[in-house]
Amino acid sequence: GESKAPVFVIHGTDDQEIDIHHGKRLYASSNTTAEPWWVDGGGHNDIEFDTRRQYFRKLERFLQFLSKGSYGPSSHSTITCQPENDEEKTV
Repeated sequence: GESKAPVFVIHGTDDQEIDIHHGKRLYASSNTTAEPWWVDGGGHNDIEFDTRRQYFRKLERFLQFLSKGSYGPSSHSTITCQPENDEEKTV
């Protein structure tokens, strides 16, 4: 069945285990209003390590979005998980 739960899709563009097209299909088929995070250069198990600061900022924004309860296909709220200074990588 279809889930009505909000989804925050995170997928690395260089994932060698699961191709990014699967993440894009998951996002396209979801009812979420949260924008996905396509991690440039991200692999399968390194996103939370290579982009640690960004990862936690984006996750925090998604959780704040959920706590407001304004989500779902009928909602006009959209969360953007891409702050302006998120280009920096932390190793």
